[in-house]
Amino acid sequence: MTEYRSTSQAVRAGVMARCALRIRALLAVLALSACGGDGLTDLAGGVGSGGSGLAEGTISGFGSVWVDGVRYETAASLEPSQTDDSGAAAAAVMKLGQRVRLTTDSAGTAIAAELMPQLIGPIEDAGTFDPATRERWIRVLGQLVRIDEDGSASDAPTVIDLRDCDDSSCIRNGMWVEAHGSWIFDPVRQAYVLRATRLEQLETPTGATRVLVSGVVTDPSQDALKLSAPGAPPAGLDIRNAGGTRPVQGQLVRVWATSTAQGGALVPRRVLAGEVPAEVTSPATLALSGEVGQLGGAELVIQGTRITVPPNVALGNLAAGQFARLEVEKTPQGWALKAAPVLPPPGSIAEVSIAGNVSRNELADARSRGLTVRGTRLAPLDGAVWNASGCAPYASAGAGSVSVSVATRRGSVPLKVTALRCSAAGVTNP
Repeated sequence: MTEYRSTSQAVRAGVMARCALRIRALLAVLALSACGGDGLTDLAGGVGSGGSGLAEGTISGFGSVWVDGVRYETAASLEPSQTDDSGAAAAAVMKLGQRVRLTTDSAGTAIAAELMPQLIGPIEDAGTFDPATRERWIRVLGQLVRIDEDGSASDAPTVIDLRDCDDSSCIRNGMWVEAHGSWIFDPVRQAYVLRATRLEQLETPTGATRVLVSGVVTDPSQDALKLSAPGAPPAGLDIRNAGGTRPVQGQLVRVWATSTAQGGALVPRRVLAGEVPAEVTSPATLALSGEVGQLGGAELVIQGTRITVPPNVALGNLAAGQFARLEVEKTPQGWALKAAPVLPPPGSIAEVSIAGNVSRNELADARSRGLTVRGTRLAPLDGAVWNASGCAPYASAGAGSVSVSVATRRGSVPLKVTALRCSAAGVTNP
């Protein structure tokens, strides 16, 4: 039996040699345009590499789209989607903190984006906020979810977007939410838990409702599928009449189901595999990032995708629960690690860069009312940020738009702006 290890050691690893030149070149260009180094562009972990393939991780910025600090240009035809309970791709909107899987073309441009929420449904146990760790544990559809208020617990705060308050204080039983994040094994709770990267409040539905429950299969029985921990609710999902994939032990799955009443029995409609699709063929490449869910022997798991570690690739002191960026390739035997994991500096994965257009009127009110850029609400700007931005000439009543670039950090919405730049509008939001 494979023995898995879980620690919280801080690890530093060298950036892959062939990516290092790209990153240094990018940062040099950004430094020239950053007007003194205001933090607006220095979160770059690199640029999406050339070659068709996939990239999966957490949305960390816009303009084009950033995935865990790596920027990908987006095709004009890109239309984000989300697989619904019929198995069809429904139109969706990309938001900060969501889990996303990009398909890239031969130039490394994103031509498709699939959003992958892990839980959609009511909170059953709102838990309590721990001021010492700055985290809160909640339960949604039987699954444990960890919310990190400011990054103290995981170096990556949860994007908390609740209409009823500006932090996690208004979280309550019965509140409907959509949760994104990475599944990791918690040795203390002896269960798989969702480390949330985004928690968004939804409208409370009426009547028969659709829910999405996810987790790692602990019992694949078709008439009593169990997820995340032995004996954990839901006690067992009868998936005999559900469409989609047939789960196996240890697999990450997402299950669309209907519920006729609050807390009522779930009726599964479709089972979706959570890992990177097996039908992807060689020589496809995969850029995969997130917390390491499991690590043992010559294999590691991130978000349900099992990756073989070849003898010539060193992991260093990589531990379960750590965030890592991986370059992976498809082999006849499955996915294999292509190079040593990249471990970003502490705090860097929480940094956010957002670029988009706002109206001149909105910019004029930014100091009193804040801004909304690419769907992300930003708090009113403080005087120092505004004075250093050089945006005053663009802030005037009247028609017209302004291109803005914002530096901020993941956390509770509205996010606090740490730097701002403005220029004449002329670039369409990607």
